[in-house]
Amino acid sequence: MSIQIRPAAADDAPAMAMISRASLNAEMDEARLRHLLLVKRGFTFAAVSSNRVVGFADYFLTISQNDDIRLELDLLAVHPQARGRGIGRELIRAGIEQAKCLDVSILRALVAADNTAMQGLCAALGLQPSHENSALFVTSPHPTSPHQNNANSILIPVETLTYDGIWIEGDIDQTAIDNALFIAHTRKLATVGAVVPSQNAAAQSLFQANHFACLGKYDWWTFTL
Repeated sequence: MSIQIRPAAADDAPAMAMISRASLNAEMDEARLRHLLLVKRGFTFAAVSSNRVVGFADYFLTISQNDDIRLELDLLAVHPQARGRGIGRELIRAGIEQAKCLDVSILRALVAADNTAMQGLCAALGLQPSHENSALFVTSPHPTSPHQNNANSILIPVETLTYDGIWIEGDIDQTAIDNALFIAHTRKLATVGAVVPSQNAAAQSLFQANHFACLGKYDWWTFTL
């Protein structure tokens, strides 16, 4: 059966939540998901077969320290019964085509080091892996005092289908962490996080000292446009 890739709609929320449970073992708030799809946040694509949603991919935009606009692949899920039909490949291709229509420099995906299926899919589509893996650190916000931010640190607000939060990039220091925690707590966001290269032992120690949890090793895969 043929697969159609189209923008996800609010009415797709129940099917997407079911696929998330079946494929990722992750719960989605259907009401929040419906709202986000209704207001067309980010770029979310649905894969449809025989009028049924069988997979989806969610993207959002960020801006780097160098003012490069990036399209981030945040989430990709295909129902277990629909795997092996190239659906994941087509959902990433949809993101690449969307990126080409925008003033985007890079499409990238953060992939768990042990997710061999996703790593292979990225390689097959021409994405390039980072030279070394990174550690993903996250925590829940708590009250702190704001400071004058380091010009070489960047705090990026993100809103995805599963969470909202602040990500820290660039120079990692206590000021950047405190400011990210302050902003996230003030705005009632769920998460503060950072992706830290494995060679940056000082930054990893700093996150651990601030009670961030390490969720494991990851690789960046990038497609330069």
